[in-house]
Amino acid sequence: MFKVFSFGLVTSRGIYINQKFYTCSIAIQRQWFLHARVFGPWLVPVIYDTERTEHIRIYYNGTLHEATYLKGKNQASKRTINHYFHQLNYMKLELKMLKDKQEKLKGENM
Repeated sequence: MFKVFSFGLVTSRGIYINQKFYTCSIAIQRQWFLHARVFGPWLVPVIYDTERTEHIRIYYNGTLHEATYLKGKNQASKRTINHYFHQLNYMKLELKMLKDKQEKLKGENM
């Protein structure tokens, strides 16, 4: 097992390194792939094991995030898709709670 530090290229199709595309929850949550499509690709620090390429680690904001290899052209794993929808539903709930809180504060100030 040999760990390598390198850089992955964030593109509209995923995080590209060693002729493979990867994705992770932080990339989905922060909409990296959409930003890459609109503004162009950029590099992110990556750590990976040369013998196990199904997963890599993305270094972002002082934390390592596990990224999963995207099998096929645009096909994410079930785990990745489920995590994406979980994050999306969580953000929707947070937004609703913030709106409710703002409405409550607005009503108290009148």
